[in-house]
Amino acid sequence: MNGISGISFQETKTELRVHVSKSKKNTSSGTMKKRLPYNFKQLSRQISQAKTSDAARPLVNKIRSKLSWLYKKLRTGEYGDSEISAAIVHAAAMERIAKRKVRHLEEEENAENGGTGAVNSPGEEEEEVYGKDKLKESLEENEEISEEKMKQMMEEIERLEDELNEDMMSELKDMISCAGKDMSEDEIKEFKRRHREDEDRQLMKADLKYMKALFDRLEQEKKQAGYSGLSSGENTSSSFSMSVDCVPEIEMAEPEAGATVDINA
Repeated sequence: MNGISGISFQETKTELRVHVSKSKKNTSSGTMKKRLPYNFKQLSRQISQAKTSDAARPLVNKIRSKLSWLYKKLRTGEYGDSEISAAIVHAAAMERIAKRKVRHLEEEENAENGGTGAVNSPGEEEEEVYGKDKLKESLEENEEISEEKMKQMMEEIERLEDELNEDMMSELKDMISCAGKDMSEDEIKEFKRRHREDEDRQLMKADLKYMKALFDRLEQEKKQAGYSGLSSGENTSSSFSMSVDCVPEIEMAEPEAGATVDINA
């Protein structure tokens, strides 16, 4: 069985590329990797459809359980390496967005109950991706992943944490602007609109990055299979297969005139 020799992430202006290097040891059996049962659209849809903080809060724990499950699958070597890598990055982004939505909904509920729309500051545990240490352990257990490649994947998770910290700063600015005054009905409506627009934009960005990573890997597998067949004359088969819908099922708020969605922001 071919082993993993490294996992890396490269973010360009147009897409997120997930690269997985494998050892060159060939096998005669052409063992196929299992398909990873990861439904990326289900997670983003559930976050988008949550209407109250009580409904959104359990999603954070659900996504954390999914991350722990993915870390365990990474150790087994039974699933497509790039497929699992893309899923981990996507799930980590979903956790960040779910925490942000909980906070948004709490602010809205506070404002509707006669408050200012401000809530308590988040704790330190909310400012980092869940299970980062578990991910590091999973990578270390795979002896063929180099220290350099392992570092690259951890850096991708740390980038998501930086985005989370930026989100927290944005929330603090909102708290300051709302402090000391009750919000009118129109102000609350605008408050909600801005929140939903921000959440939907982040969900679409994460889903598009996930799909681009898979499509890029499929194209790479296709080219490698062709080159291998030409050079050796042997029958080869790809160890990675995945089909996804091209459009995430997210109910987006109607953007303002001239607005764009930057998937690399």
